[in-house]
Amino acid sequence: MKSKNTRDLTPYQGVTVGFFATDPNFPDQILAGLNVRDRRLFDVYRLNVRTGALELDKENPGDVGGWTADNNLQVRAAQVQLLDGGTEIRLRDDPKSPWRSFQKWGPDERFGGIVGFTPDNRGVYLTSSVGANAARLLEVDLVSGQTKVVAEDRQFDVGGHDDASEETHPRGCPVCARAQ
Repeated sequence: MKSKNTRDLTPYQGVTVGFFATDPNFPDQILAGLNVRDRRLFDVYRLNVRTGALELDKENPGDVGGWTADNNLQVRAAQVQLLDGGTEIRLRDDPKSPWRSFQKWGPDERFGGIVGFTPDNRGVYLTSSVGANAARLLEVDLVSGQTKVVAEDRQFDVGGHDDASEETHPRGCPVCARAQ
């Protein structure tokens, strides 16, 4: 930024780039989704903004619509749209571990997904309306499976969360209400 030099770090014709994860602890790295290999799919690439090096981090097997990185900038969650219209969340313990199904819900539960990992990376925050009238923000311990409601409204969906600037737990959570 200081040099004010501009350079294209993803010089691929016809490719769409989506930056989805950065972390102040890794200031030279960005995780980005690029559809280089297949225009229909976004693979995860690790971009070194200092050197311009771009390396494939995780290849999309063909059904992943979204990825989530943990607090070490490692891709550990994938959100999949199932053939029946439902959703599956897949997790892995680390980049070398196999993926496992974490949660599935049917096509009637259209609002939800991983929001992020807890500060120690041993749990996840997710929004889900499963078992409730409206989507709630939940914290799920990945070892015990224990679920804790972080924010909810009995009538209206939560609408994401506001991260604390120096911590990685939610500081606030808006509720989406419609005027009647």
